Amino acid sequence: MHGSARIPGEGRRVHFTTRGLPGGNDVEHRCSFSIDLRGGAIVVHVPGHNRGPDNCEPHCSAQEEWLDGLQSLMRRSWGCQWTLHDRDSLKSFMEMLWPMVESYEVVL
Repeated sequence: MHGSARIPGEGRRVHFTTRGLPGGNDVEHRCSFSIDLRGGAIVVHVPGHNRGPDNCEPHCSAQEEWLDGLQSLMRRSWGCQWTLHDRDSLKSFMEMLWPMVESYEVVL
């Protein structure tokens, strides 16, 4: 998307898709992300196979590995979810992905 990264506000949930990941070779691969700011923590969710409340395997291993590598911004909290450290981490995360964002919608 063009312009400045759209940083979700408190109490919001957003969903967006990207074409590829930063530093990735497969620019045709689409990745889906949801960011939830409704419960105090800033949580990134990715699609996955749910096998129970604490057992979820992400659909895309490249996306999972990329998110696991962003330890300076977030920590993995469940199988398909990562918790960002703070609003500065959210800003950095969104700015990193923004050039690859194809669609962005505010869900709540």
